[in-house]
Amino acid sequence: MSDRAAVLQSFKTTLTTGLVLERRNFVVLAGTDDRREGITAFLEKRQPVWRGH
Repeated sequence: MSDRAAVLQSFKTTLTTGLVLERRNFVVLAGTDDRREGITAFLEKRQPVWRGH
């Protein structure tokens, strides 16, 4: 689910269901190369180079 779709879905559901969806999306994204790039770029005070991985 895209970020935009997740936000739009959040308006149509309960808080409990929304939190479940948020956790599911977080788990999927937590292991990505882009997440690591984002953290590294932040710590190095530079713009991230997103690769979609």
